[in-house]
Amino acid sequence: MRLRVIREMKQQLLVHYSELAAMNGCPTARFNVGANEGSLGNIDGALKHWMIAARDGECKSLKNIKLMYENGGATKDDYAKALCLSNISRRDQE
Repeated sequence: MRLRVIREMKQQLLVHYSELAAMNGCPTARFNVGANEGSLGNIDGALKHWMIAARDGECKSLKNIKLMYENGGATKDDYAKALCLSNISRRDQE
């Protein structure tokens, strides 16, 4: 029982610090926040966070948005916008 409570507290801290890092501009943290939203069933929230992460150059976010599009969770426009944002990010990094 106590071990389970400790694990839950650690998970809550992990989510909290991931959200803080995402707010400070870390694309990987933003991807993780989106993954957490997706695992909780909040598809719109996951898409929002992955779009921001894709804009900031996180390739895994673009892949997840593509999977969402293929499975009907995102529109063609969502995927096209993410692809555009990702390409702009890559050009800016060069």
